[in-house]
Amino acid sequence: QRLSERFPDDEERPPVPHYIAEGKTHQENFKSIRSKEYPLLVESPHPRYRFHSQYDTISWLHEIPTHKLIKDSYYYDVLWMNPQDAEVRCIKNGDLIRIFNERGFVVTAAYVTERMIPGVVRIPNGAGYNPIEIGKSSRGGTINTIGPINTMSRNVFGMAPNAFLVQVEKWEGG
Repeated sequence: QRLSERFPDDEERPPVPHYIAEGKTHQENFKSIRSKEYPLLVESPHPRYRFHSQYDTISWLHEIPTHKLIKDSYYYDVLWMNPQDAEVRCIKNGDLIRIFNERGFVVTAAYVTERMIPGVVRIPNGAGYNPIEIGKSSRGGTINTIGPINTMSRNVFGMAPNAFLVQVEKWEGG
């Protein structure tokens, strides 16, 4: 009742919680216009082996293949991807890839696995930030760089970086 009294017209955060597919601050679903250009939905949970970027440099954690992958003496977070999605994009396990949308791009490594359903990819949020171009791109896996910048609703000023649309391609850059 308290929410309905204070925020009776907040369509994205009603007094009785229920699923809302799309709102003014959130158009990150497969039915949106953006999904034609960015057909993959990123699932970006909290990391299993670190707390945001804390513990990101612990060497024995880098031995876990689903945590980090070393390429050219650099540790990359891994993007979990279904084999069907990887095959269409000519991506193999361990390839460096570019995850992008209109907000920028992130370079990371591919982890091709049947554990992901087609159309959905997974990379933990909160990796250490190593910009290629400040505010637009990151090397290593800082997926927050390209996540939504809007607040959760007009009355909630938190961020919602855990599911958003992207495209993925093999990274040919330097």
